[in-house]
Amino acid sequence: GILRYWYDGNNPNVFIEVLSGLPERTQQFNDDYAFWKLADMIRHSEKLHALVKKFEGAAFFEELKNHEKGRSFLSQYEEFLEVSFYRGHADRDIYFARRIEDPTIDYEALRMLSRAEDLVSPEEREEKLNQRRQIATAEVIENLSKQALGDLKVSVFKFLVNYSLRFFTGRDDSRPMSDIITFQKKLVLCEFGHRTVSRGLLKGDHDFYFLSLDELSRLLEGSEPLTLARAKVAARRKGFNLFLTHKEDPPLFLKGNMPMDEGEAIGRDNDGVLKGVGTSRGSVTGRVRIIPTLKDIGRLEKGDILVCHGTDPGWTSAFSIVGGVVAQTGGMLAHFSCLSREYGLPAVSLPNAMKLIKDGAVIIVNGDNGEVRVVSG
Repeated sequence: GILRYWYDGNNPNVFIEVLSGLPERTQQFNDDYAFWKLADMIRHSEKLHALVKKFEGAAFFEELKNHEKGRSFLSQYEEFLEVSFYRGHADRDIYFARRIEDPTIDYEALRMLSRAEDLVSPEEREEKLNQRRQIATAEVIENLSKQALGDLKVSVFKFLVNYSLRFFTGRDDSRPMSDIITFQKKLVLCEFGHRTVSRGLLKGDHDFYFLSLDELSRLLEGSEPLTLARAKVAARRKGFNLFLTHKEDPPLFLKGNMPMDEGEAIGRDNDGVLKGVGTSRGSVTGRVRIIPTLKDIGRLEKGDILVCHGTDPGWTSAFSIVGGVVAQTGGMLAHFSCLSREYGLPAVSLPNAMKLIKDGAVIIVNGDNGEVRVVSG
């Protein structure tokens, strides 16, 4: 409201610019930078680059032990794991694997980053973003100070900007703690899951995810009908798999138990333009890569437009190589939006984007006005 009703300067992107970048480094930044350095090691080593191309997943990390440069890389990677072993998951739900559980997570991200050229270092990107924020903030302060009640307006503006930046910093720093707590819970629940399998109650180690805690407890105690429990697992897994692949997405809102009308359906106009909400400034043209899940991240190449349902910290490595982002859910404070602003990428929130845009199409993403223009495809 302050920038809309008080600020009368000529910067249409001032709102995004004063909230881009952070005045201090967070644990999330340190994790991302440490991982970027690992990928940079591969980029600058012919041996490591050859190994990451030849061996996939866990086999890559195993093969590293047989080479001097590989052992040096493993030493640094293990230091990284000591700090971030419980992270890297595609979504905060405990169903999704952490990097310590699935080496493929880091392998795919390392392979993707190692084959990209001319990557901007996180330090360089951080410096540019902070400079832009400081310039925009100073410009708003100068603009407000010349108005009636200027001192009061400036004080209110400074308070709200500082509060917002502290909030963003706190949110980033809270995620590692949240992730370690949920991982500890996951380990306990996985033991329950193993017991359901060892006792012949359920068939697969992942079946327990589709029962509530009460249902799982009753099943182990013998008070939950076995046939009913297995039927619940089968039905819920089917629905979950549809969501996981985004063949069917649940409604964004419910009114009672019924889907709430989300308003007028979004479609392409005669000029091939889709109208969403811009969440990070700038415009870029590029090839679409629809990435339904984190395991598909290896399909991305430098300059691609990432089109996805949404992102979480496990997706961060993709932002180093993509040219822009279009996500189906989330607003200005969504992970993809905040990260796009940090990386200087145009971003748009567009419901049903994965169905409205074809993989391989060439599009223009305009984060200033929220438009996605289909050029071809």
